[in-house]
Amino acid sequence: MLGRLRKFVDDLVEPLGKLVASSGVSPNALTVLGFMVNGIAMVAFFQKKLLVASGLALLGGFLDLIDGVVARISKKESIFGGILDSTLDRFSDFFLLIGMGALIPDDSCRWALVALAIHASLMPSYIRARAKGEGLSEITVGLVERPERLIIISVSAALNVPKIGLLLLIVLGYITTFMRLIVSYKRAKDEQLSS
Repeated sequence: MLGRLRKFVDDLVEPLGKLVASSGVSPNALTVLGFMVNGIAMVAFFQKKLLVASGLALLGGFLDLIDGVVARISKKESIFGGILDSTLDRFSDFFLLIGMGALIPDDSCRWALVALAIHASLMPSYIRARAKGEGLSEITVGLVERPERLIIISVSAALNVPKIGLLLLIVLGYITTFMRLIVSYKRAKDEQLSS
């Protein structure tokens, strides 16, 4: 499901990626810009500017999509670029989820929800990276990755239902985590049997 959605989105942003690449903007500059936009979105969340924060979160997510396309088109893909992108994505997720917590009125469980949402957003990426590090083919199964998380954050913030958004992120994130864990187990087992 996620693979098909990613291909559809990549095809959609390809023409814009060509335009941006022709302007000479580096993919790493786009990555850093997306990170900064998400930092500003967090501030907007704390100021309760819901539509501004939602729009900035979507813009930051769009910049995150376009940086990879620009890197590929301009032939500037690099190991460091991939590491920078993944690192700043985690910071951006943290900014946005902390911002979501700020939208919830004083509630004894709000920061626990934020902590769980952060953990649930980190685990699918961790399992994919760990499996790849062990030599398994890339694992992309699941219900949510970063683009889907950004949509959930933006929509739930715009509708002022941050608690529902966080709960969705937690549930879908952990389902994706266990789906990837099961696939990792099966692939690792097949690998051992074939060697």
